[in-house]
Amino acid sequence: YIHQRIRAKTLFATHYHELTSLEDSLEGVRNLHVAVKESGDQIVFLRKVSPGAAERSFGIEVARLAALPPAVID
Repeated sequence: YIHQRIRAKTLFATHYHELTSLEDSLEGVRNLHVAVKESGDQIVFLRKVSPGAAERSFGIEVARLAALPPAVID
């Protein structure tokens, strides 16, 4: 609907493959991700936007960085 009717520039933060696969079928849809450096169980977001979908979800790591309680993360 957004692509065909509203035609607004829209940003989604998601790892749902149903949305990332839209790049293959809808003109104008592009996937971008924030580059990440991983070291053991630690991650650092590099503040660099790169083309393509992320290789995996970093939801748990982001929750840790946001200092959510361990009971929520577990």
